[in-house]
Amino acid sequence: MKKVLSGSKYLFLFLFCFIACTFTYSIITSDAIWNFGFSYAIARGEVPYVDFNMVVPPFSPFVYLIPFLFSHSYIVYLLFHSILFVVLFCFLEKLFGNKVYLLLILLVFPLPSFLIPIIFPGYNFLLILLFTLLLYLEKKKCNDYIIGILIGLCIFTKQSVGVFFVLPSLYYLFKDRKKFLKRLLGVFGVCLVFLGYFLLSGSFFDFLNCCVLGMFDFQNKNQSNFFTNFYFWLWFSLILVLIYFLIKKDNKMFTGYLLSFSTISYPLFDHYHVGLFLFVFCYFIFSRVPFSKRWLTGFCFSFSFIIYYMLMMVCHHFEIPYIASFPNFEMIKISEETEKNILLLSNYLNQNKGKNIIFLTNDAYFFKIIHNLDITYYDLLNYGNHGYHGTERLLQNIENEHDAYFVLSSDEYQNISSDNQFNMDVVNYVINNYPLVEKEGDYEIYQKVS
Repeated sequence: MKKVLSGSKYLFLFLFCFIACTFTYSIITSDAIWNFGFSYAIARGEVPYVDFNMVVPPFSPFVYLIPFLFSHSYIVYLLFHSILFVVLFCFLEKLFGNKVYLLLILLVFPLPSFLIPIIFPGYNFLLILLFTLLLYLEKKKCNDYIIGILIGLCIFTKQSVGVFFVLPSLYYLFKDRKKFLKRLLGVFGVCLVFLGYFLLSGSFFDFLNCCVLGMFDFQNKNQSNFFTNFYFWLWFSLILVLIYFLIKKDNKMFTGYLLSFSTISYPLFDHYHVGLFLFVFCYFIFSRVPFSKRWLTGFCFSFSFIIYYMLMMVCHHFEIPYIASFPNFEMIKISEETEKNILLLSNYLNQNKGKNIIFLTNDAYFFKIIHNLDITYYDLLNYGNHGYHGTERLLQNIENEHDAYFVLSSDEYQNISSDNQFNMDVVNYVINNYPLVEKEGDYEIYQKVS
């Protein structure tokens, strides 16, 4: 009976993740499609940082290459990701018991924001999984070389956060120097492996530009006013709690790791990035609250499902969401109007094969993937995502294009919010310098003649 209940629990987690990732948000303009696109591009033989831009190291896209061994389908990709979600909760349960299933309620409850995007596939989710595994290995006092290797993988999952995971190990620098050196060797070994890949693929300097030098542009372009930002103050409050317990020397290693993870919110103090930290901060609460009842798991599963269902009904005004299918995306939630616009632009692309068509839209990855086209530096058009002085570099590339057609979304650039990362400088340059030659639904095509 216990085996049946355990299997049902994992099946629920699997279905919860799969359904949430499929039906919560549209895939077309979110981090989820960009993360999918990274692995898609590598599967096509493209080289990260050389052929297309990323601001994170390549470990996550390599992990998510596994489902591409079977299919380029987004459904297969989500099925693989849902397995990783189950693995995450397996380790969380080993760490904290069945009270971790309260996290499911956190994900679906408006707090005041819906935190379900935290479990979307990509480098942030993988970082949470590796971080949780790291805490588990520390608790089990695992081999220090393995812990060092895991810290190294965290660095090459999200460098701006992973490097801080080295700091808690400094505790052993004077207390047990051999232990610290073993961990450092593990990190160094991972660095050597990725250095070898960068050198063999000819991407070393492009990697440095996008993931190291480009961080200066990313920080400058994406900072908001912290003092009027609710999420900054939420983040700051959680930091103060952790610092208080660190000063009290209460489980310093564990608290140090949580403080290190808090850097995931900088500089984008929004509901998503602060939500990632809030999710992990709950580990601190679980480590201190002894509550663990047998009925808790079933309650969390039932309550989270009810809340999720009710929220979806409210979001869709008691209507069944419209499900559409495209090549590589067999089942996505969009509006009928969006589908109409997609089909109009797709028809234009099919009629103009061979032309130099450049997308300057947030949904560029979607169109590239459904038409089996290569991903380029133009396709993820966010501030700070193109290396040092990236906007100037893109504008220079546009000036060097010959007989180019630029696809823009009028609905997108006319309604862009002030805190959006989308690079309007590049879009405005095209609008101000080249003529509009065609419209396809909400999409406008501008032409640059050599």
